[in-house]
Order: sequence, then structure tokens, then C-alpha cells
Amino acid sequence: MTLRDAEWIEPHLVSAEDAIETAGADRHAFRETTLARLATAKPVMGLPLAGCSFDFKASNLVFSPKPTLVDPDHAARMPRLYDLAVALLLFHCDLSTAPGRLWMPAEWATFLRAYAGHVAFTDAELTAWSSILELAWLDQAVWLLGNWPEGWTDAKDRAYLLDIAAFDPAVFPRTPPDQTLSG
Repeated sequence: MTLRDAEWIEPHLVSAEDAIETAGADRHAFRETTLARLATAKPVMGLPLAGCSFDFKASNLVFSPKPTLVDPDHAARMPRLYDLAVALLLFHCDLSTAPGRLWMPAEWATFLRAYAGHVAFTDAELTAWSSILELAWLDQAVWLLGNWPEGWTDAKDRAYLLDIAAFDPAVFPRTPPDQTLSG
């Protein structure tokens, strides 16, 4: 996975800062966090590729008669781990019945366990998880924070966006509860 550079991030960061400040949060802390993540982020190469939706969120799922993913316009062949990280960040985006927050740790553990029931993570993926989360946050979360004005006007979506702005990758483990690094 390649890294978004400061030139790409800056206009989205400025828009996000404005929205964050309007919502009553600390724009300067958000900028500092973003720039610190950007300074330490490194590209991740050599991960298993898969056909991914790149937009796996609850608003793109239909449950009749069985679950179906819709909205494949962003689909691409990419590291499946990146698609999982994007799902972590964006799953509750743009759905009226979604909670105004990211996953709770127990919810994430349940989702990750179910995901791992279909995919066996490689050691390279398990090792890269925190880096991939940072890259996904820099790419997808910063973009969303700066480019979803209607989300900032809705109280529930604003709470979700503020949760993304304060995202702590340490809350979301790199392994499903039943899988560890092999070595």
C-alpha cells in the first residue's frame, strides 16, 4: 500500500480542521495527530491481494434474502487487509440506523472473528496491521472528515466523525481473538 503525501492530505486536512473546530473539538490537536501519523507512516508492500469492495460499509449491504454487498464502483484488486481497515473506519458511515461512533471493541472482535472464519491472515498481514490502519486513516478518514459536510450537520453523524478524528488504532487488535502470529 502506498502512502498519501502531505500535498494530497493538506487540503482535506484544512477542511477537516474547519469542521472539527465548528463541532467544538480541537483542530490543532487533530492537525498534530495527523502530521505525526504522516511523518511515521511507511508504505507496506507484498501483502496478499484480493478483489475488494473498497467501500464495505453497512449502507452498502442488503439483507434480502441473504446478505449482498452493493455499490461496487470503488472495487479494485488491492491488499485485502487495507479493505478490512477501511471497513473498520467506514462501516458506520452514511447509514441512518448506524451508531454515531466507530465499532466498540467487542463488536470489532465479533466482526474480525467472522472475517477470519473466511480468511486466514498471513504473518505479513498480522505484522502490517497497525501500519495499514494508519495508512487507511490518513487516506480514508482524513478525506471523509474534510469532504462530508452533510455528515457534520447531523448530530449522530457528527459524533461518528469526531470518533474517527480521535481514532486510536491501539483499540483495534491486529488479530482475531483466536489467531496469533506464528513465530
